[in-house]
Amino acid sequence: MQVARAARVVFEVCPTSNLQSGVVGFVGQHPVLDLRYLNIPITINTDDPTISNTTLTDEYALAVQGLGLDLHDLREMVINAARAAFLPEPEKQALIHSLRRELGTDRYRGLYG
Repeated sequence: MQVARAARVVFEVCPTSNLQSGVVGFVGQHPVLDLRYLNIPITINTDDPTISNTTLTDEYALAVQGLGLDLHDLREMVINAARAAFLPEPEKQALIHSLRRELGTDRYRGLYG
């Protein structure tokens, strides 16, 4: 994990898919909280919504209800996703700025500024 943190690797987490595939037995076993404790940036995702029969809204709800994440955590994960986007740097920064404005996080900087 030290290498991942140093390299600023962003972990894409798909709780429903992880439950369905048996990676975790129940949502409370998911390592999301461990990753957050280690300051590893994560995002919440759907994997394949047509197979998992889930939406991003469902995944966020599961993260809140099953893992105890809050609105601040979800906002951080949205910004993490923008930081990890395969975009030219000016477009990425514009996206991050727009998301911060929309999410009310102009002053929030998250793990990596």
